[in-house]
Amino acid sequence: MKVRNGFVSNSSSSSFVCNICGAIESGYDASIKDFDMEMCENGHEFHIDCMGDTPNFNEADTKTRYEYLKHLKEESAKKWRKNGHEDYAKIEEEYVEQLSEDFANLDEDDFIDKYDDDISDMVSEYGVPEEFCPVCRKIKQCESDPDWQKYLELKEKFKDINV
Repeated sequence: MKVRNGFVSNSSSSSFVCNICGAIESGYDASIKDFDMEMCENGHEFHIDCMGDTPNFNEADTKTRYEYLKHLKEESAKKWRKNGHEDYAKIEEEYVEQLSEDFANLDEDDFIDKYDDDISDMVSEYGVPEEFCPVCRKIKQCESDPDWQKYLELKEKFKDINV
């Protein structure tokens, strides 16, 4: 029998830390959704129950979901073009054209039926938009606080002092 010590590279366990309550969730072959958690586009992980009064992207209106998907696909087209993959960039641009046309012409239910899986895939890959993240919202709130600004100024001013 082989005994492994230390790090095992083929392990399929996953761990997630709620950036609000600090709870650690882990399991084998688990995704963040298995623990009723979300991750935002900036990498903050949080339990849906810890969101407080922050709007939940899963309950966002159709226009918000459309704009998010459109934005991600437009960014994808720019990246493909920048990397010299014109064909992939055109595919993404055609997708955006069809998406916009469908948003203008389909009723909400039909639009969601057609694009909900794509939206879910994008949320899984890139995270929910930062306006739906309670951590990002708190950071923005702190950034506008004069006391926080003063703290950052002092921190920068004294960063090279060793105590």
